[in-house]
Amino acid sequence: LIVEERFTLPSGEVRFYQTTKMPLTGNGNVDTSILGISMDLTPRKQMEEELLRVQKLESLGILAGGIAHDFNNMMVAVQGYIDLSLLQLSSDQKAYKYLGTARQCMAQAGELTSRLITFSRGDFPFRKSCDVENLIRDAVRRMVREGNINISFDFGDDLWPAEIDELQIRQVFYNLTTNAMEAMPEGGTILIRGTNAGIQGDDVLPLKKGPYLKITFADEGIGIPEENLVKVFDPYFSTKEVGSQRGMGLGLSVCYSVLKKHAGYIKIDSQPGKGTEVTLYLPAEAGQAKEGGEILPGGDI
Repeated sequence: LIVEERFTLPSGEVRFYQTTKMPLTGNGNVDTSILGISMDLTPRKQMEEELLRVQKLESLGILAGGIAHDFNNMMVAVQGYIDLSLLQLSSDQKAYKYLGTARQCMAQAGELTSRLITFSRGDFPFRKSCDVENLIRDAVRRMVREGNINISFDFGDDLWPAEIDELQIRQVFYNLTTNAMEAMPEGGTILIRGTNAGIQGDDVLPLKKGPYLKITFADEGIGIPEENLVKVFDPYFSTKEVGSQRGMGLGLSVCYSVLKKHAGYIKIDSQPGKGTEVTLYLPAEAGQAKEGGEILPGGDI
């Protein structure tokens, strides 16, 4: 008998095994016990899920990119007519106020199309060598200005720089910080860790062998139910209120797309009531070192 079994470890990690079971016969041809030989299928399952996710997101990306470009062209025309109308009105007229509100809505629509274009295949990164630690600190502090959210940074010594598109990666940090804050409506701490990591060819992660930055955003929020973890990177999937500005369900989809285009990886671990941990892997420049904020060649690894 060959069966596929799913086990949840005490740590919360889920593992899959294929087990061959056969009875062991004792005296009198009576089955006394069962012998089982198991093979760990978890790496294969993870690769299959990743392949399906990539194929689905690529198909959706092509569709989203085409719609976003067409929609953006129409918005330019509408925005132009709104601006021309405002020039014909005085600021004390009701129509001026209404058109001003319409212009704000157009700006929000423009933000949405920008996210769609980033998610689609058409917006490839423009990379340059960057101090990722300073970028994280700046991006997170811009998002967390006041209130009951605390930030804790834990970066390793001599964190490697990386060749990245600064605007795209900054957007990733914005999205992850926003998600962490919204998961803690009563307040809490966002712990952000950064370390150098060497990925070997036999690792479970779908990454090429080489040096990487491992960046983790951990919150103390409500967590994500297990049945939703497989959907969090799907476009328009959101557990937030439908119709809210922050509930468009594109934040993690954009993060996934950006990391994929940088030859990196993003994964999420979460338990309801215990918080969520998002881990990013970015290819790093292990042969360079930082000094006073500048990136210098030939640094020690």
